[in-house]
Amino acid sequence: MISVAVVDDDAERAARLSSMISSFAVSSPDLDIVNAPKTDSANRGDTTNFDLLNFHVTVFATIAALGVFLAHHAVDIAFFNIDAADSDDGRSVRGSDSRMLVSDATRLFSTESDTQIMLVSRNAGRSARDSVPLPHLYVPGRMHVLARPVVIEELRLALFRAVWQLRQTRERMIRIDSGNVMHMVAPSEIRYAESHRRVLHVYADEMIETYSTIAEFMALLPSYFLQCHKSYLVNMNYVRLFNGSSIVLTTGEEIPVSQRRRSYAKARLRGYIRGLDSGRK
Repeated sequence: MISVAVVDDDAERAARLSSMISSFAVSSPDLDIVNAPKTDSANRGDTTNFDLLNFHVTVFATIAALGVFLAHHAVDIAFFNIDAADSDDGRSVRGSDSRMLVSDATRLFSTESDTQIMLVSRNAGRSARDSVPLPHLYVPGRMHVLARPVVIEELRLALFRAVWQLRQTRERMIRIDSGNVMHMVAPSEIRYAESHRRVLHVYADEMIETYSTIAEFMALLPSYFLQCHKSYLVNMNYVRLFNGSSIVLTTGEEIPVSQRRRSYAKARLRGYIRGLDSGRK
C-alpha cells in the first residue's frame, strides 16, 4: 500500500482527485501504474496481480490537519493545491500569499523525509516550482508539478515518477522499531521476514521483532523482494534453490511457498535471476 495525502479546502475537487488516484495501482517490480481491480475478487486466480500496490488516499482540508496526521503516520506522496483562495473578482491570489501557502505545506517535510511532493496548480510549470521557498525540496525528482484540471494520463505519469523515486530512495537504510530500540538496516542485508498476525520477524544480521504486517513492510523494500507466501517475503539475492513448495536460502534457511503463489514465485525468480532455460529440441 502506498499512502497518499491530498490537501485541498475544496471538498468536491479533493474528492475527484482522490478518486482518480485510487483508480490506479502499482505493478511491482516494474512499477507500472495500472488500473486498479474493481474488487479483491478480480485478483483471484490471477498470479500477475500479487504484487499490485494500491494507493490509500486520505483527504485533508487544511495543512494543519495533515501536520497532526504526520505526527503518527507516514505519507509516501502528498498532493497540495497551491493556488491560494480566489479573490472577490474570481482571480487567484498570487505573490506573497501563494508563497506562504506553499511554505506552510512543504515545511512539514524534512531533508530526511522521502515523501514525494505534488504541487497541483492552474499555473503549473516553472512559476509554480519557483514559488517554493525551501531549498531542501529541490532534491532532484522529489517535487512534481501537475496542471489543473488534472488529466488522467498526466496523473498516471506523475505517479510513476513519484513511485520510481520512492523506490530509489528506499535502497537506503530503513528504520525498524523494536520496543524502545531503533534498528537501522540496509535492505540488502535482510534475508527474509515472516509474519505472525501483527508481529513481524525480520532476519538480517540479527532477528528483529516489530509490530507490522508483511504488506506494510513490503512497501518499504526494493523490488528484489518477493512475497512467496501470505506470511513470508524473501530477498531474491539470497535464494539458492526453489523446488516449488519452498525456497532454500544461501544460509540453509527454508521458506515455504504457498500453492497459490507457486507459479508467481517461479515467474519472479526466472525474471530476476539470470540463467539457462533447458528445453527439448
